[in-house]
Amino acid sequence: MKIAMLTSDYLPSIGGIASHIYELSKALRDAGHEVEIWYWNRKGLQTDANLAGDIPVRHFSMQGSSKKGRKLTSFLAAEIHGCLQEFDAQVLHVHTLDHLMGAIGQVRKTYKGVTVWTNHTSRFLRKVGSFWWRLKLRVNSRGFDGLLAPSEELLEKALFLGIKKDHCRYIANGVDVNKFAVIDRSEARKKLNIAENKFVLLSTRRFSPKNGIRFLAEAMIEVNRIVPEVLCVFCGNMPEAKDWPAVEQIVKKNELEPFVRFEGAVPNTTINTYLSAADVVVLPSLMEATSISGLEAMSASRPLVGTKVGGIPELIEEGKNGFLVDPSDSHALGEGIIKMYQSPNREQMGQFARDKVIRKYSWEMVADKVIGFYQDCGVGQA
Repeated sequence: MKIAMLTSDYLPSIGGIASHIYELSKALRDAGHEVEIWYWNRKGLQTDANLAGDIPVRHFSMQGSSKKGRKLTSFLAAEIHGCLQEFDAQVLHVHTLDHLMGAIGQVRKTYKGVTVWTNHTSRFLRKVGSFWWRLKLRVNSRGFDGLLAPSEELLEKALFLGIKKDHCRYIANGVDVNKFAVIDRSEARKKLNIAENKFVLLSTRRFSPKNGIRFLAEAMIEVNRIVPEVLCVFCGNMPEAKDWPAVEQIVKKNELEPFVRFEGAVPNTTINTYLSAADVVVLPSLMEATSISGLEAMSASRPLVGTKVGGIPELIEEGKNGFLVDPSDSHALGEGIIKMYQSPNREQMGQFARDKVIRKYSWEMVADKVIGFYQDCGVGQA
């Protein structure tokens, strides 16, 4: 099968969508399918996306970066038609919430293959209450044969689009269970210059409002009173992120500097060292699909403290591989972290977490489900 992944968010950009596309594409390729990434950079910048992995990347011409509205949609449609002349894809799979969706509607006038959209983004959840936005998105979705979503919430709230209900499906994100297998904890801490006696919390999230990082910073005030050897390591973009000023202010105001480390944006290729050095990974999200950060932590045998939103409760089994807390509640988050610190079963929780991802969330399993979905939507049918 020939599959084209269409996106405006891809490696080396750090984030869940970019990682999802690469890992899914790699698993599909390893299963014997031909896969390409068709990439449009919304900022109009040429990137080294083709160097981010071993999946072929086609860049849409940067000359379209100055176009807007319908002109941009038509431009993208023309770029897709051009790519189809060289790579006769049986599936066009869109992963971003932008003009690519409308472009597919234009392409469908002549394209005979299957078109699919994966609803990844929390922006969808933020805007779905707007009548006019829903109307616009429904129009832009007319070109799709199928809808995928990495959480039940994202799937349920997208059903208004009018895509055939039996072509709408929840398929969780996956994880490379070998890439994120745990390495020696002491060795990892030596590499990161973290003392052995520290109780290490880890957050591998961007500092965007939906990720709730400021609530973790606030929770550190209470956690530090009970766990004086605590260290919270934040891996995520900082100065350019919306919530960074709030987090920075919380840390300075409460003199938390000795108990936190800000590492900035850490490449996914090196995140396993941080996971292996951690005692627990925290997911303070306000909105979430099947958290890739959570899956990576579980694969590295790390227990979780996470919020009761989106797909996080599907990952965390209370008391077995972590604890669930209410979102937007720094006190509850702090209590969950303290509970994890006091638990004598953290090691067993970590092992349960890894066993669970191997059973349910490997990218090989996800790729099999996606291929089945493509087939159900009509691939290979005359």
